[in-house]
Amino acid sequence: MKRFAFALLAAAALGQTPAQADDVAAQFTMKLFDQACVQNFGHLEQVQTWAFSRDLAPIVNPDALAVFLGYRQSHVTHEHAVAGGGVVNMGQAWAVPGPDGHFVLSIRTDPESCIIWAQKADQAEIEAAFKKIVEGMSKPGVQVKADQDQSIDVPDASVHVQVYRFWTGVAETSSVLALASVNRSGGPFQAMIQAQRLIDADDPIDLGLPIDPPSHATTPGGAQN
Repeated sequence: MKRFAFALLAAAALGQTPAQADDVAAQFTMKLFDQACVQNFGHLEQVQTWAFSRDLAPIVNPDALAVFLGYRQSHVTHEHAVAGGGVVNMGQAWAVPGPDGHFVLSIRTDPESCIIWAQKADQAEIEAAFKKIVEGMSKPGVQVKADQDQSIDVPDASVHVQVYRFWTGVAETSSVLALASVNRSGGPFQAMIQAQRLIDADDPIDLGLPIDPPSHATTPGGAQN
């Protein structure tokens, strides 16, 4: 039951975000993050059940899985990919139908994470919604640490990465929230938002971002540009 503390805090913060975002894709991204990741935080098997119950199409292409699971492509081969979607001992990914672009839900087993990817979503609106979540999670008794806030230049674009740790003193209620947003669409993603379990206060954080030139990028639909 303790893990629900994260879900309650994050869900309350999400409830404070504007009900009608100008960008439909940004609004859908945050709704998907709430339903799939926040409400099932700490229980990857429940995320799987959520995906299965909605008949989401599993992603089986090894190149696409390497992107959405955050591993080098050489580590993900057709032999590793499983028929139901995902990679043994690494995680799974599903394509999510939505408005205005491609969306992906993925889970990673190490570190235990739930991630939403949007091929196209307004950077300003995604960052504003993320800020509301961070503010809502910053409660008395919670140690909040801004672990990363930097912009990374890539060809013809810039990726803004933000990472926050929320440590309550116990692993069951501690978490990491991360956002990577790009100032233009056309790459493998424009927004990635992640919730990760935090076992120790100083656990390493590996976002596994696929920051590649657009000409070599894999889209959330699994095809290459």
